[in-house]
Amino acid sequence: MVTRIYTPPIKPYVRPSVSSYGQSVGYSSPDPSQTSPHSEQAPGQYSLHGTVYGGVQEHSESGFEPGNLSHGLQSVQDQFQNRPISINSVLKDFGSTMDALGASDAVRSEVAVYLDGVSLQSQKDRPSVPFIKTALRTSADSLDGFITEALGQPSKVVRDWIDALLLQNIEFKAKAAAGGSSNTKVATEVAEEMLPSAPEKAYHLSDLDKATLKTLIQTARLQDSPQSLQQAQASIQQALGLLEGKNRPDLTGKFWSLQGRLLEKGLQQPEQALAAYANASRDFEQAKQPDKQRQALHAMARIHDHLGNLDQAASFYDQTLSLDRMLADTGAIAGTLNERALVSLRQGNHDEALQLLNQSALEASRTPDNAALLPSIFSNLGGAYRQQNRWQDAEKAYQVAVDHAVRLRDKTSLARTFQQMGGFYRQIGNEAKAVAVSQKLARLQTPA
Repeated sequence: MVTRIYTPPIKPYVRPSVSSYGQSVGYSSPDPSQTSPHSEQAPGQYSLHGTVYGGVQEHSESGFEPGNLSHGLQSVQDQFQNRPISINSVLKDFGSTMDALGASDAVRSEVAVYLDGVSLQSQKDRPSVPFIKTALRTSADSLDGFITEALGQPSKVVRDWIDALLLQNIEFKAKAAAGGSSNTKVATEVAEEMLPSAPEKAYHLSDLDKATLKTLIQTARLQDSPQSLQQAQASIQQALGLLEGKNRPDLTGKFWSLQGRLLEKGLQQPEQALAAYANASRDFEQAKQPDKQRQALHAMARIHDHLGNLDQAASFYDQTLSLDRMLADTGAIAGTLNERALVSLRQGNHDEALQLLNQSALEASRTPDNAALLPSIFSNLGGAYRQQNRWQDAEKAYQVAVDHAVRLRDKTSLARTFQQMGGFYRQIGNEAKAVAVSQKLARLQTPA
């Protein structure tokens, strides 16, 4: 049982809730949608590949701004050389654009379904042009949806590009390259990314199996209503049945991971989700996919953390941290150390928590990309010092957290730190400073 040295009037830690189960109290954690390296849908770098053709815009510090024609896209090179734009070039450009945007696995998988159809259609003697155009526009809308979600403002940059492109002279029938190959390889590089390379002695899926699995993945990701949750559950079970005995841990891991997310977030069944994530971790380890394995391990740590199973949470955070270090991912290392430290604090292991938090701060300071973690880390340091009655160290840590939050213009972290500081000053009997901090918090929360 953790001995509570103090009882602050305001809960200083507000961990962004993954689901409605469990209550987190104590310290500060950053918004995982902005900083979590383990999330499947964590935003990437939102910049298009150079300045993109036909009105597609590039990302600058102030947002997406109109650009000029780009020589970085294959379709533009075709046009500049006064030749029809090859459908192969369009497929390659979609791949380049997804890479430049840092599109999530979910978006890539969604786009892959349509681009694979374009690839197969283009190899026919008489390709269906309306089908290809519709599939390309749908793919563009998917990428725009990703940009919209990432930036918090509507985007039509990719759709504008594809609409402009479709007004040009496009050769919809794929030409066979030297050696008799068509654009199947191009489509594979883009659309098959969702179906990883098979391990040794793996069962090689038929084209029908691949198409079926892609459809099932698409359905399994639609979890925004009770009906879609049921459909997702059925799709996952169908996929796992189809893959049974085919030695494709890369794919079964993906579907077990989807099952875990469905049970955890959609159906609010965290205990059952743990079993699904455990299967995903096992399969990703067998498939030698450490990045995906750590996502599953981190999900298990997070669930145990929320459920109050602190020993299990610590164990899974430690396993996640080992893979973070193996992958040399400083942002992930800093984030996992921060979360692991919170578990140590709740266990009463104050010295261990301080050591972990100082390591976390060091890792987060290595590159500017990890700066968003710093307000949370230093706020947690302040809380850890409070539990040891190290008042001066606590005040300094809180002030560093405030400085980082102000520099980052992170109002959410700033408000949380002010809340903690108010409780801290009242704890040590400095009512004047407590009132001053409360006034700053009130001004921060007052609409402009």
